[in-house]
Amino acid sequence: MKHFISTLLTITFLVITIGFMPGLFAQTTNNPSLFKEYIYDTPSSVFLEKDGYYDCSDDTGDAARCMDNVDFVGHKFTIHLMFTDQHLTSVTLITDDFNQDVYLRIAGALGKTFTPCMLQGATERLDLIELARTSQSKSDFQSKMSSFESVNLSNGELTYIFVELPGSDIRGKKNAIEAIMSAPANTRTAELSVEEDTEDNSKATLSINFTLPKLSLEKMNKKMSDAPVEKF
Repeated sequence: MKHFISTLLTITFLVITIGFMPGLFAQTTNNPSLFKEYIYDTPSSVFLEKDGYYDCSDDTGDAARCMDNVDFVGHKFTIHLMFTDQHLTSVTLITDDFNQDVYLRIAGALGKTFTPCMLQGATERLDLIELARTSQSKSDFQSKMSSFESVNLSNGELTYIFVELPGSDIRGKKNAIEAIMSAPANTRTAELSVEEDTEDNSKATLSINFTLPKLSLEKMNKKMSDAPVEKF
């Protein structure tokens, strides 16, 4: 598994290259898609046991419903649906049965509509937009990125964070947060993670998490502003 995970280093540069293709956006800001037919803010009551969903809240620590054998890029995943106030806010695809070919297909699919903007390790992150802006050269950029990947892959945990924007839309931004928060409200982020099993480093879990961070922030702000005023 260590050898397989190390091959992800070269794949990342492929994703960055193809990630600068024009992005495709969700249908409307009222009900954008998180993943395929899974629409943001859908009530949890829609996802019924008779349709194959089951309660997996114990696995996540929060309200969640799951379904097995969901297809993406020709591979079967378990889909985790996360809810806030009983409405859908996040979709995650998870598998512990994957190989380099599956990873390449996922990277290729994401690269057609998303651009990588950040790397996240267990305790640190690397902002790729800020790094591109401050690097002395392309080789300097690649060297720093490769070093970050190597350290965090050897630690068994690395996440690639993508934003649903073409590269031309993020080149003038100062950092990833600015790129995400200045984007349309229906812009998704995708987090592609590879995490080794802490008890058996020959095994690993791959996950892709889709969110709409700007809409989620707007919902949280509205909830706070609607809270009753109390004296205390």
